[in-house]
Order: sequence, then C-alpha cells, then structure tokens
Amino acid sequence: MKLIETIASNMDEYTKTEKKIATYIINNVLEFTLSTIGSVADELEVSKTSLIRFAKRMGFDGYIEFRKKLQEEEVMRFTPAERFRRLVDNKYLSNAEKMEYKEIDSIRQCFANISGASFDRLLRSITSAKQVYTAGFDVASFLAEILSYRMKTFGFPFEYLDASRSAFPQRLMFATPEDLLIVFDFPDYSDYCLDAILYAKEKGMTVALITDYVTCPLAKYTDLSFYCDSQTDIFKNSLMAPLFFINLLMSAAVYQNNEKMIEFLKRREETKKFEQSKKHN
Repeated sequence: MKLIETIASNMDEYTKTEKKIATYIINNVLEFTLSTIGSVADELEVSKTSLIRFAKRMGFDGYIEFRKKLQEEEVMRFTPAERFRRLVDNKYLSNAEKMEYKEIDSIRQCFANISGASFDRLLRSITSAKQVYTAGFDVASFLAEILSYRMKTFGFPFEYLDASRSAFPQRLMFATPEDLLIVFDFPDYSDYCLDAILYAKEKGMTVALITDYVTCPLAKYTDLSFYCDSQTDIFKNSLMAPLFFINLLMSAAVYQNNEKMIEFLKRREETKKFEQSKKHN
C-alpha cells in the first residue's frame, strides 16, 4: 500500500489535529512536499511537534523522511511540466517572502543534519590529505568547482575534476590512500561520478558525498554523506543550502589550520604590494 493510501485508510483513527493534517496532505500532496514544516504548521494552525508526531505515527523517524517518501511516491509520478502547471493553477508558487522562508529553512535543516563526528572526520581528511579532489555533474559540478576554488585560495591542495578533459580514472591516476574525493550530486541524480568514486575506493581513498537526501544512489558507495535540502517550487535545485555547507566547511578548515591562514594572509599582502608597485611604475 502506498503511503498516501495508508494515510487515507487510517482516517477514522486520527485525533482532530491528525485528521486536519491528513486531509491537507491528501488534498494538497504536491504543495505539502514542497513546503517547509513551518509553513505547513502556519497553514494548518498546528504546531511543528504535531506534524513530527504525525510523521512518526506513519512509521517514520522524522518529518523530513516522511515528506521525502511522499515526494518519491506521489510527486515524481507527474512530469515537471504537469507539476509546474498544477502549482500555477493552485496559485502556490512562492512569493519573495515564502522563498526567503524556505531557503532559510533549508539552511537550518542542512545544519541540523550534520553529524559532528562525520564533519570532524571530513575536516581531518582535508587537513591530512596530500590532494583533495572534487567532482560533480550538471549544477553539482559548479558546487564542486566552487569548493575547490575557495579552498585553493587558502592554500589547501584542492583540484576540481573536469571529466570533459579526460576520464575520471585518468585524473586520479596518481592519487594515494591518503587523498580525499568529495562528490556533489543532486536531483536529477546521475551516475556520472560513479567511476570516480569506484576508482577512488579501489585506491583506498576516503570518499565524501554532499547531496540532498539518503536516497541519492551514490550514497551507498561513499564513506561520508552530508545532506543539504535543495527542493524548490520550479523543480530545479536551490544552491543555498549546499553553498552554506561549502562556506561552513571552508571556515572550519581555516580555523583549524591557523598557521596556513596566517601564511595565506602574508602571501596575499605580498601579492597586493607587487600589484600596486606595478601600477605606480
């Protein structure tokens, strides 16, 4: 039985609040899966705790897992055009205020989902690695390139893998078990980076994944996974939460490597002085 059918079949057993939640989900499943827990709570005039409790009653560990399951079962059966038309017809599409709320909520969810132990392990891997490689496909490739660029400016040995130039295994030819691979992958998921992951694992490297949810097909192949909600009304990924994660990782790495940061600032100052001297000449 599908989740939406289970929700409907238990209607006689619900409390008054649970019936309100269930009815809203059944009649507005698309809107529900695209809304934050806060916006749904405001719409129904119920507490966030009530929504979390309802998700657990349905057999899930939490609200996000419950909402994701509904997305997989109900939302994805519509084409992107059909989903967008339904939102337009229902006048659901976010205004600026709703969009701001959702983006902030996505960042908060990203931060709340970070495992301290996993994050510390990722930082240690970055610090100890002789080389850190980043990879991604489609919009995720830009995130991989941004992380690599930002970290390189602070003196960390990062390299973005551009498979358009050569195959991933060739780019990882000289990688060692001490090195690290960080892969970005967001819906629509792709196995584009799978060769890089499998080859890195064969060489004994640590592999980390930044994605939106545990359902990402690449998650089962990696050592570390971090989740950044990227869902938007228009069905293209929002970059706010992933960019937040990149900034958080970069800041933490810099703070843990004070000497590297001091050296970077000295060298940047030397570069500025050189550029200024050229202008005067």
